[in-house]
Amino acid sequence: LMRFLVTDFSRLIDDLGFDHNTRVYNNANISHSSSGTEQALTFNRERYDIRAMHSTSSNTGRLTAARAGVYLIGGHIEWAANSTGQRAITIKHTNSTPTTTVIAEHTSDATAAGAHPQSIATVYELAVNDYVELFANQNSGGALNVLVTGNYSPEFWMNWMSPSTS
Repeated sequence: LMRFLVTDFSRLIDDLGFDHNTRVYNNANISHSSSGTEQALTFNRERYDIRAMHSTSSNTGRLTAARAGVYLIGGHIEWAANSTGQRAITIKHTNSTPTTTVIAEHTSDATAAGAHPQSIATVYELAVNDYVELFANQNSGGALNVLVTGNYSPEFWMNWMSPSTS
């Protein structure tokens, strides 16, 4: 009976999609060398990736939907200290056409002192094999790092929430 319940429960979790989640990070600073030019961030490590929605060997900036549905998608970065210009963080969605669309964006003025953190999140419907990427942009006038801060920056995640609405 216990074996049946465990198997049945595992099947239920799979059917419901609650295990379609990933959270990735980079374990080194990312240099944003082109001031004023948007740059896709890359992620070489995984905190968890239950359904192989991320690869650490190719297209390392992408999180790919393994199941159609509505996802919570978010990221967090921390810029090195620099008081000039603005900082931006953007999530872009690419579908099978391929068409790329901005689905969330946050821009803020640089802080006067200290590192500059930025967080972003959105809820968005994805089809199987659609993917999202996290982009950063800054216009300080020179190179600026996205800093590594353990369990904090740079981080990117995607969690399945519900079936597709259509």
